[in-house]
Amino acid sequence: MIRAEKETEVEVLFSRYAKAGYPLGHRDEVEEYLNSRDPERQIRALLQKARNLEREQKMPEVLEALEQAAALGSYKALEEQVRIFAILGEWEKAIASGAA
Repeated sequence: MIRAEKETEVEVLFSRYAKAGYPLGHRDEVEEYLNSRDPERQIRALLQKARNLEREQKMPEVLEALEQAAALGSYKALEEQVRIFAILGEWEKAIASGAA
């Protein structure tokens, strides 16, 4: 019970810190913690990671991030997987992903 209260308190404080623009740095660590507490934030972070990786043409890593987001229940991630497989010409995987 006490641990849950402390974790909630930390989450509130980190959220305030993030809204203040990370004045002392440590953005990645704070975002990682906040994302770990909320599946929707995790999904958004994974979709953003996939977009960034796609710009760098790192398709295996893109698909890995999308797979993680899909495992959290993201339909958008499934749609993106189909799109990436189609770009790569991997039609069987695109069809299988679309059927999932």
